[in-house]
Amino acid sequence: MVIALCAMGACVGVGGAPTQAPELTLPATASPESSATIDWFPRTPTATFPTQPGSVPAEITQTPQARGEALFSDDFSDEALWQAQAQSTGNIKVGSGALSVALKGFKGLLVSTSQHDLPASFFLEVMVDVSLCSEGDQYGLLLWQNSVAGTYRLWMNCAGELRLDRQIYASVGVVSDWQQARKFQPGAPASNKIGLLAEAGELKVYINDTFQFSVPIRQDLEGPLGVIAQSAGNGASTILFSDLAVYQP
Repeated sequence: MVIALCAMGACVGVGGAPTQAPELTLPATASPESSATIDWFPRTPTATFPTQPGSVPAEITQTPQARGEALFSDDFSDEALWQAQAQSTGNIKVGSGALSVALKGFKGLLVSTSQHDLPASFFLEVMVDVSLCSEGDQYGLLLWQNSVAGTYRLWMNCAGELRLDRQIYASVGVVSDWQQARKFQPGAPASNKIGLLAEAGELKVYINDTFQFSVPIRQDLEGPLGVIAQSAGNGASTILFSDLAVYQP
């Protein structure tokens, strides 16, 4: 009788748990009387990963070590390779080994397009250092700007989240919505290495040599590389891009 009451108590406990708790499914071979240790707080992050056709599993994998021929690199010493910006909302400057983006706030948007053209297949690495960060501000890379499939935009924010969208003229569609990045250093000061691998109709995103997500893309994309930053309010942010290198996969 005591055993039966305990079993009933356990059933009530699970049934009355908050809706946020994970759904428990016992193995098919388990009997109703068997008990299992429930991990209510698993160590796996709550981030979600795309499941589009062609995406790779969401386990942590490392940035590919094998690199092909170097396509181009940039130490950000040549001002002619990037568009400078000077606006009331902020500025973009090139020099001293980095491209600096300074947001003054006012919900401003800054964009700089480079003279570097990205082919359909490439492996890219760039360092991104944030010395000043305001909540809600976001920054990132523009890929294949104004290509036949539009412009892909990889966004990062000060909370350590990632988002990939695609802009075609004035229309923007979400490819992979905001998700917490693995191994990402949030806030400021922070330094993160961004890796992008475009190959065989797939774009993979890495942060600090750690796989984040993968999405299917067209295999005939081509267009300039750029940077972008946007402020969410009146706070200031400063982001530095450096050590850019692009290889054949």
